[in-house]
Amino acid sequence: MQVQPLAIEGAFVVTPRQFPDDRGVFLESFRGDLLAQHLGHRPDIIQTNVSVSSRADEVARNVFAHPTLSEAVKESVHGIVGHMINL
Repeated sequence: MQVQPLAIEGAFVVTPRQFPDDRGVFLESFRGDLLAQHLGHRPDIIQTNVSVSSRADEVARNVFAHPTLSEAVKESVHGIVGHMINL
């Protein structure tokens, strides 16, 4: 993610980083540590990502660490049926 300050104090253009390959694309849409360098404090949201796979069997690409096992299992099931959502 790139952060570009604007002329208006406290306003920024935030550009996500994309990592495409033959399996799909991974998008680093937000990182709190990078925005904190411009804000002077870390926002409550730490990081957000978007992952889109071109094949349904690429579940591993879409599974991220979660605070609880039940959340990780739920996320994996959503991915298997083609409805991966990771917030």
